[in-house]
Amino acid sequence: MTQGEKEKLLAEGIPGTDIFSLLLYEILSFIGAWLCFFHARKHYSLTMASWFLIGSFIFTGLQETFMILTGRFWMGGGAVDPDVWGSYWFPTGLFWFFETPVWVCLCWFLIAYSCVWVSGKVFPKMNLWPRALIGGLIAMGIDLWEDPVNTSPEIMKWVWAKGDGIGILGIPHGNFLGWFFLIFWFAILWEKYLPLFTKKWGLKKGSLAFVLLILVSNIAILAILVGEGSIVNAILPQGLLIPPQSWGW
Repeated sequence: MTQGEKEKLLAEGIPGTDIFSLLLYEILSFIGAWLCFFHARKHYSLTMASWFLIGSFIFTGLQETFMILTGRFWMGGGAVDPDVWGSYWFPTGLFWFFETPVWVCLCWFLIAYSCVWVSGKVFPKMNLWPRALIGGLIAMGIDLWEDPVNTSPEIMKWVWAKGDGIGILGIPHGNFLGWFFLIFWFAILWEKYLPLFTKKWGLKKGSLAFVLLILVSNIAILAILVGEGSIVNAILPQGLLIPPQSWGW
């Protein structure tokens, strides 16, 4: 932020905290998620559609929460020491899933399902792993333009405490890696392991195994992102901005 933007924020508060704006985000995210769920039920099955919605909701809600709490209590998060590589937080939300607004989880389902579906339609004969990789890259591409907008002083849907070693368009590069890893790996879990588990152990036990695998995957991805970010931050203590700040962005 510029000094003028900081002064405006202090004087007027965080944008979008009125009840109309909060409710609008919840309604729009619900409508978008419902449309994707309806589409998934039609083209797959009620079970597959339900577990894409439930699984991705849990997957992203927990991963966001883990990252927020890790930054807040372990890496300083900017609250203890602003010079410590930290995390982020969501300043607004009407309904919450731990530290994550419900609309964020629903929007993540919407984007994840859309990317997985598009990847499958464009490359119908491709094996699952490369298709999932392409779906993750599509999602990362969407986030490349979405995050700089949503973290701007005019919107501020989430706030970065402090960036990591590499900043891309003002956003820590780990954020984009997270988008890629989460959607790539969830596509694998959903399309390969969920049917495998339910076929082997039945719907109840198979679904439980699917959820447990999501929880384990959350911890593993968190460890990868935190470890990679710590290494990059140690290598680039002064940080690397892409594009350079001298470009006037």
